[in-house]
Amino acid sequence: MKNLISFLLVLPVVLAQSTVPSYTKNALATKRIEMAYGDFAVWIDDTKWKQTEQSATTERASLEFVKGSTTVRVWSEPKGMLTDPMLEWVLTQYRNNGHVNVITLISRQQRTVNGKHILAAQFSITRETYTTEHYFAYCYLYGGTSGSIQLIGTAPESVFAHEVNDIVEFLNGVEISDQELPSPDRTKNVSGAKKPKPPKPPSQPSITEGCVTVFDIYSHKLGIFSGITSPEPGVEAKIRNECNVPVDVSVSVGYFDSAGTQFGDGIENVTVGASAVYSFYHEAGLYGLDQARLKTAKIISVRAYPKR
Repeated sequence: MKNLISFLLVLPVVLAQSTVPSYTKNALATKRIEMAYGDFAVWIDDTKWKQTEQSATTERASLEFVKGSTTVRVWSEPKGMLTDPMLEWVLTQYRNNGHVNVITLISRQQRTVNGKHILAAQFSITRETYTTEHYFAYCYLYGGTSGSIQLIGTAPESVFAHEVNDIVEFLNGVEISDQELPSPDRTKNVSGAKKPKPPKPPSQPSITEGCVTVFDIYSHKLGIFSGITSPEPGVEAKIRNECNVPVDVSVSVGYFDSAGTQFGDGIENVTVGASAVYSFYHEAGLYGLDQARLKTAKIISVRAYPKR
């Protein structure tokens, strides 16, 4: 893996230049696919790439293309994001995936692609499933007045050096027809450095039942990275047992739509050791349109009993 990273760092497409490089779509990319959100499209060479997936909700849409073991996913959203901060947001989504153990940023670079400024980056992914898997990813990120778009190509470590040029060729087919969102000066302090972003507050207050407290409660709804680099719809939390004995804890979860109406529920049962903290994730047992309907997963009751 170390040798492959060294190889990637000397590729002409990697950050190593003082000027902003410019790229245009390949002449063989003749099939145009318009994205569901934003003034965006992708031009692909359909003799190389096969579209295998297309999905959309009211908030985001995605496309998936494959070539052998190489995959490119394209997401668009109607909500614009600043281009430069998008990279950390993407990496955070990967780090929050329970199957991803290590994310390493290899390079980042400002580029002009088909006349528009984008942020390009490479990073490595180590996943633990039944075995340890190593991947490399190459991405283009852009946020504009009509929305945002992310294109991420991934391939196993064993083939990435062979596939990287085709991935970049695919990414260079992005078509952007709006204007990039400017970085507001108010995000900087007097010294010019960006102010640190405050941590996201929990979705609901802590719940205490006797000597057991459920805290750091965060709801997750369906998103562009759900099931890929972020959790499926559900709720995560921590349980602190301040009893002097292990306890069995039963957590009831309600599923609520945008109107605040509960339309489903689930239960999470765990055992927490004496004076211990236990983290858990409850995946909502929802399918199809109900997944998109879920706006908030909320813990509605907690019961704790000494372990028998």
